[in-house]
Amino acid sequence: MISHPVGHRPRHAGASHYGTWGRLKVGVVDLAGVAWLQRRWNRPDIVTGATAQTNGPARVDRGIVARPLEHSH
Repeated sequence: MISHPVGHRPRHAGASHYGTWGRLKVGVVDLAGVAWLQRRWNRPDIVTGATAQTNGPARVDRGIVARPLEHSH
């Protein structure tokens, strides 16, 4: 590994918006968003042959059944 000298300059104005706690907060919010998206994700039903026809109206394409989304109001 080679070390190169760099010029460290003091900050001339303002303050950093990226502190440790701020970064932690953003990361936790991102993880909560990912968990929410994963809960919302609907896995397609993998079916074979005539099984797809027994589950009501659906489009069968290569063993994957695409059903209309069920909305709860």
